[in-house]
Amino acid sequence: MGTVRRRIATHLHGEKFIAMKKHLAELLVDMKATNLVDQRMAKFCQNFPEDNKHRWVRDLAAEMLHNIDPQRYPLMSRWMWDRKANTGVIRELWHGEDVDGSTIELADGHTSFVALRADIGGWLSENGIYNDTIYYVDLLCAQIYANYICAQGGTYLRADFASPHDPMQYSRRLLGLDGIKQGSSRTRLKAEDGSSFAFDINLLEDMEETNGNS
Repeated sequence: MGTVRRRIATHLHGEKFIAMKKHLAELLVDMKATNLVDQRMAKFCQNFPEDNKHRWVRDLAAEMLHNIDPQRYPLMSRWMWDRKANTGVIRELWHGEDVDGSTIELADGHTSFVALRADIGGWLSENGIYNDTIYYVDLLCAQIYANYICAQGGTYLRADFASPHDPMQYSRRLLGLDGIKQGSSRTRLKAEDGSSFAFDINLLEDMEETNGNS
């Protein structure tokens, strides 16, 4: 995700990188225990400073869980629902009077996100989408929040005002699909010196095969 890529560079080297890997291992232990995931995410976030520069930590934890085991862990990133900021996809779908001027008292824990995915998945099934529902839910949620970004002045966020509007631009960014540059293994993840990281494509394929077998 863009929110992670912009901030994580200082944790990609030396002792900070070793510590982050250790914390990720603790986050990902016993993936079947979904009832404990909120505690694991909270503990992971507590290993980093609690300030605005480290809000990306929750997004990193959510992305790791979802992409490793999407069946058990729906998208739980802040753009899906951030109770503290009172923003996210849930707000865009919430029914009620004066939603814009009210605070939604809904926990941003695993149970809420599971319920959201079930509701959207049911709607997709009613409208003829039966395969790959998990991924269609992700795409639909990203598009819903992308529309919100555009409505809040997305044109001011574009680097090139003269370029034609791409309706999927923000959706790809929210899902992290713009992270690897097409036709190469270079990524948009930058180190502190500004250089791009490159992933070994064979290693990525081996990881996918391992995750599929597990």
